[in-house]
Amino acid sequence: EMSSPKDIGSDLTILAAPTYEHGVILEHWQPFLKAMKSLDLSRQAITVIGLGEPQYDDHYHIESANTLSAAIKASKGTLFCRALRVSGAVYSQLEGRVKKWAEEVAEKLLSCHSDRVPDQLGDERRNRFLSRLPTGFQK
Repeated sequence: EMSSPKDIGSDLTILAAPTYEHGVILEHWQPFLKAMKSLDLSRQAITVIGLGEPQYDDHYHIESANTLSAAIKASKGTLFCRALRVSGAVYSQLEGRVKKWAEEVAEKLLSCHSDRVPDQLGDERRNRFLSRLPTGFQK
């Protein structure tokens, strides 16, 4: 189910979408992307996940990551961290690049909120956060 762009505003928002055919993002994304244009995302932590199939042209492969990134930029936002681009089956990549990306996001998010947690609790909070990730993401 599609959320409304007005729901963007948590500690971190991740927009994820597949790419179909030759660089097409699903049409049900269009109202969401259009509504995003009226938002000011300059103070939001937001990033994207683009999915794609390697059978399509290299030029348009995982184009959804570019489309979502452009929508964020049009709303005065910048990516909180690099976009995750996944080619092919996600499951086979959980222990590699997806896990590494999730850990980078977690580290950056925790470092941004270090003022909310006393120093002596930093490692404990990090470990608690990482333990809540799905099995494929845990260390």
